[in-house]
Amino acid sequence: MYSQCSNEPLCNEIMKKTILLIFVTTFLSCSFAWAAGTIISDNFDDGIIGTSIWRNFKNEPIDENYPSRYPVEQNGHLEIYNDGIEDDTAGLRTVINLPSDGYFEVQVSFNASECDEQSGLSLAVHNATTDYDHFVQFAMIGNAVMDGRKWFVMKSSGIGDEEPVITASEPTSVSTGVFYITYDAGIIDFSYTGYGAENAIDYVDVRDWTDCTDVWIALSAWSNGVLLSGAGSYFDDFCLETGPVSKPGGSYKYLLAQYYPLDEGITWNYLQTYAEGNKNYEIYCIGGTEAVGNEAADRLWNFDSGNFEEGEPDYSYECMAWTPEGLKVYKRICSDGSYSIYDPPMIKLPRSIQVGETLSNTTTITEYDADGNPIESSTLRMDITLEGQEDVEILAGSFAKCLMFSGTESDDFSDDEFTLWLATGIGEVKSTCADFDRELVSYTASGITYCPVQ
Repeated sequence: MYSQCSNEPLCNEIMKKTILLIFVTTFLSCSFAWAAGTIISDNFDDGIIGTSIWRNFKNEPIDENYPSRYPVEQNGHLEIYNDGIEDDTAGLRTVINLPSDGYFEVQVSFNASECDEQSGLSLAVHNATTDYDHFVQFAMIGNAVMDGRKWFVMKSSGIGDEEPVITASEPTSVSTGVFYITYDAGIIDFSYTGYGAENAIDYVDVRDWTDCTDVWIALSAWSNGVLLSGAGSYFDDFCLETGPVSKPGGSYKYLLAQYYPLDEGITWNYLQTYAEGNKNYEIYCIGGTEAVGNEAADRLWNFDSGNFEEGEPDYSYECMAWTPEGLKVYKRICSDGSYSIYDPPMIKLPRSIQVGETLSNTTTITEYDADGNPIESSTLRMDITLEGQEDVEILAGSFAKCLMFSGTESDDFSDDEFTLWLATGIGEVKSTCADFDRELVSYTASGITYCPVQ
C-alpha cells in the first residue's frame, strides 16, 4: 500500500531541489498532440538528441552545451551533466503535448549509480498550461540519494505558496531499473515494477490542475553541486504509447478514497430498519491499525446495539486499506475471538470508477474459531456498478451529488442485491438490501459530531 514520507529532512531537501526548477527552466508550450495509438521511442544510441521528440528545459539549442549543465547522447545513453559549480537541475522534455483527458503509458530505463548525496533522476508529468516558463504543477517518480537512497513520488499543486510534497517514499539499495507512468484522464500511477494500479507505489490525482488541457513528459536529473550523470548514471530506452480517451466517451472518473475516508476517529451512526419492521442502531468507527502480512490495515469497528447478549459485548472489526487496486478487506474479527480471512483480499470498492463501470471480484472466506481452528470456507463474489449521482435526504441531513451504486453479493447459498449511496468526504450515507435499509443519523470527524451533518 502507499507509504507516507516519514523522513522530514528527505522531504525538505527534495522540495528545495524541485523548487529550483522554477529558476532554471524556460520553455514553450505546444498545441499539438500525439494521436491515439501512437508509439514514440528513443534508445538514445545514435549520438544525437532527436529534436522531433525532445527539447531542453531552457529551450536553448539541443546541441549547445550549457555553461554548467547539459544533456547529451553518448555511450549509447542519455547522460545529463552538472560540472559541480552550482546546485541545479537539467534534462529534456517532450516537444509535443498529450491531452489531459486521455490515456498513455510511458517508461524509461535509468542508472542512477553515480548520483551522489543530494542528487537523483526522475520521470515527470507536467501541466502544459502552467509550466510554460517555470515549474508549477507536476508529479514525478524518482530514484535519489537523500539521507540514503530512496524511491519517491512527488506532487506539486502550485497553489499559492504551497510547496511540493512527497506522497510516497521507500528506502532502497537499488540504483538501476525502469520508471513507469500510467496516465488515465488525470489519475497517474507511478511504479518501478510495471504499468497499472496493481504495480503502483503511489498514484496522484491531478484533475484539479489549473486550466489543464495538455500535459508533457520530462526526464530530469538534479543535484547539490555534484556530478549528476556520467558513465554510470544515465537514461535509456524511452517508450511512450498513447491510448484512446480514458473510457468510451471520456467520462469523468471518481476517486473513491474521497468518498470512503478511513481517517482515525471517524464515526458513523446508522439507523437500521429490518424487513420485519424492527430497528436498531449500528455504529461504525475507524480505530487503530493492524498488520496483515506485509500490509498495514485500518480497523473499521462495528458495534451492534440491537444484538447484545446478556453480559457479552457484541462487536467486530474489519481490517481494510486503500491500495492501488481499491479498498481491500483482509479479515474480520469478532468479539468472541473467532475470525474470517479473505483470500485473496476482497476489493470492496475500486480505486476509481466512472458511471456505468462495474467492478467484479471473487474471494474465498475461511472462518476460524477463537483457537484458530478452521470451521468452514465459502466463495464470495461481488459485482458493484456506479449508476450515477443522486441527491439524498435522510435523518442526518441533505447530501448533494452522492454516488449511487448497485450491486450483488453471491456466496455458495444465495445472491443478495444491494444499493449504496456514498457522499464525498463522508462515506456511506444510505444503503438498501433485501434484509434491511440503513441511513446515516450522525457523523463524527476530527472530534466534531454533526447531527444532522452540516
